[in-house]
Amino acid sequence: MPADELNVAAMPPARCPHCLKLQNAATHVENEPVRPEPGDFSLCFDCGAPLRFGAALELVPCGDLDDLVAAGELDVEQVAGLRLMQARIRRRAARGAS
Repeated sequence: MPADELNVAAMPPARCPHCLKLQNAATHVENEPVRPEPGDFSLCFDCGAPLRFGAALELVPCGDLDDLVAAGELDVEQVAGLRLMQARIRRRAARGAS
């Protein structure tokens, strides 16, 4: 999908706690026009780290995805989608690093 067709929501600038790159926008995994809310899950667009939005929409580590399934916070389909996107982000990052 072309970038100009994505539903991008602005968010307060926040640094990924893993790679420290600035993140200032979010998209919905199914391209729905939805703004992130506290507690929502995300991935860093630069390193693919799994994250969660905090109370002020800051980015916080969310821990291991399998642990979140075991705790009932995510289901297996959601984790599969996050892992697919994570792999795409990391492949893109690896191409850019070479």
